[in-house]
Amino acid sequence: MYNQVLDGDKELFARENLGIILTNTEYFIKREWVRDLQQRPRYNHSAPPPLLFCAIDPSGGGDQSSYAIVTTALTQGQCVVSI
Repeated sequence: MYNQVLDGDKELFARENLGIILTNTEYFIKREWVRDLQQRPRYNHSAPPPLLFCAIDPSGGGDQSSYAIVTTALTQGQCVVSI
């Protein structure tokens, strides 16, 4: 069953299930968006958020690859993202 997930798209299967990047031409998140998010002022919570969600996305490998760690909190009706 594992091999049936995304089996119709070999490149997508390799990237999402095996962590292998075959081409590096398409990105879901634009670099400018990440830069803009990093330059925003720091958010200070008025109280501890009731729930934190943390996700780690491993890199595809190679010398210049990184991984992403993102934490989000829903507090006072706002979604706060920490990268």
